[in-house]
Amino acid sequence: GVESRHEGKDSVPECILCFYDVFLVEDHETGKLHLAANGKTEESGKMIERLLSQIEEIRADMASELLSPKGPGGAVLEESGEEDGFRMEACSCGKTTAQEVIYRPEKVVLSMERTVYNGKSKKPQVWVRDRSGKNINSRQYQVSYRNNVSVGKAEVTVRLKGNYTGILKKNFVIEPGKTELTKLTAKTGGFTVKWKKQSTQTSGYEIQYSTSGKFTGKSTAKVTVKNSRTTSKTISRLKVRKKYYVRIRTYKTVKSDGKQTKIYSGWSKTKSVTTRKQ
Repeated sequence: GVESRHEGKDSVPECILCFYDVFLVEDHETGKLHLAANGKTEESGKMIERLLSQIEEIRADMASELLSPKGPGGAVLEESGEEDGFRMEACSCGKTTAQEVIYRPEKVVLSMERTVYNGKSKKPQVWVRDRSGKNINSRQYQVSYRNNVSVGKAEVTVRLKGNYTGILKKNFVIEPGKTELTKLTAKTGGFTVKWKKQSTQTSGYEIQYSTSGKFTGKSTAKVTVKNSRTTSKTISRLKVRKKYYVRIRTYKTVKSDGKQTKIYSGWSKTKSVTTRKQ
């Protein structure tokens, strides 16, 4: 029969399986299993050899068992599941000695989500946070970047490894450079706007004007200038002797997700002008 031997033998280690006069011993310093016997028989020896092989297989499976957590969150996760995982450790006797919960990745955080084009590749710092809100060690993932030089939508790809599997993706925006207003000239029921040319990675300009300094309300309007080489525009058919606030920004038309979309720069500083009466 099989029994556990834990008493009456001070020299016998903790994890022992006894078969007749043959018993199995684990060396706790090396983790290896050994056969020991008072009087070995052929039958019991073969039994122990089979048992030793089975236990080694079980122990290897349990020691390497790792349910890889994968999950969505603030980023897109491909090849994903949505469950937390755990890692178990066990001794050769089959007892679980430790169990660690591994929380699924929750989101990717970037050091910047918008940046301005300067002709160089943009590589924001990346953190991956798990469901508990803690940062995952950077050794558990590999980061790569795509479309991260020109104006448009750049992509960060995080390939999980180690305790995790799957791919997380996060986007950030590269904006065109800004422009600035150089002069506002009042006209009858309107004004002329002039600005600095910004033709690098730029498709055109958007001018916004309003009687509100906060650019709110029904008086707020915008005009699009589709040529990046143009540097002036006259706005007409406005109220006379009325103060207008004006600002301008650049844009570039890019293809994103199969559609044409405009990527805008930040706004220029605001200037004001009062329209004239004829």
